[in-house]
Amino acid sequence: MKKEKKNLRWVLPSLSLLLIPLALLFACADERLKVVRYTLRDERIEGEIRLVMLSDLHRSMYGREQSELIAAVEAQSPDAVLLCGDIFDEHGEYEAAASLLKFLGKKYSCFYVSGNHEYGAKTTEKQIREFEKILEDCNIIRLASEKTTLTVRGCSIDLFGIEDDNRYTRFRPGDPFSGKSFYKDFRTLNGTVSRDRYTILLCHRPEVELFRKSSFDLVLSGHCHGGQWRFPPFNNGIYAPGQGWFPKYAGGKYILENNVLIVGRGLCNTYLTPRVCNRPEVVTVILSS
Repeated sequence: MKKEKKNLRWVLPSLSLLLIPLALLFACADERLKVVRYTLRDERIEGEIRLVMLSDLHRSMYGREQSELIAAVEAQSPDAVLLCGDIFDEHGEYEAAASLLKFLGKKYSCFYVSGNHEYGAKTTEKQIREFEKILEDCNIIRLASEKTTLTVRGCSIDLFGIEDDNRYTRFRPGDPFSGKSFYKDFRTLNGTVSRDRYTILLCHRPEVELFRKSSFDLVLSGHCHGGQWRFPPFNNGIYAPGQGWFPKYAGGKYILENNVLIVGRGLCNTYLTPRVCNRPEVVTVILSS
């Protein structure tokens, strides 16, 4: 009996040493969809408006014909779905996007802005026509540096959308991006903001310094994939495009000087871009009075 108790004292610590690394490995490799909710209050909102924001799908699939992703969106009971770029992939593999948009466009009001991959260097003009036709066929409203109004149960909010940088530069090979057209469009949109209504800007890249003093109440972005690889204490990941190493604005809610920025961690989970401690996100924004 004493020998058995002595053996148990060795077995339990040994099991712990084995289970802890396995648990950490599971947490690091966990790519299940995660729903993140943010509630914002404003006196101009009447009742409650629920918005789902999706970004950076690329070629990722969640179940047959995106059944898992669609179920996650439906569970939020959104009044509208906002698509913040890179829903399509620059390699022309559009099955993932088409499966998702075909369903969403039938059931919800959907608004879309382009990301850098829709007009990437490897995207041909034929592929551009293909994804633009998918948007049209699926009844997705494209905000090409323009504004529209969304009315939900009698309450109206203004939605603005700006095209990604790549939309302006890809047809000029060898011409370095200056951002002139992008910034001009941004200033034009910003100048049309009315303080009578709550305003939301959709812009694929979180250009924080540009947004910081703008007139929009809320800005929704993606692009950073949550920093892709996240290890404590680096909550925003190791690296993000446009922000470099140890980014500050790769995923989450940020209070700027004049407004709020929400950056989604995106949906991309392909073998080419593995996620570490960084589950793909469906973002729900609840606007409340």
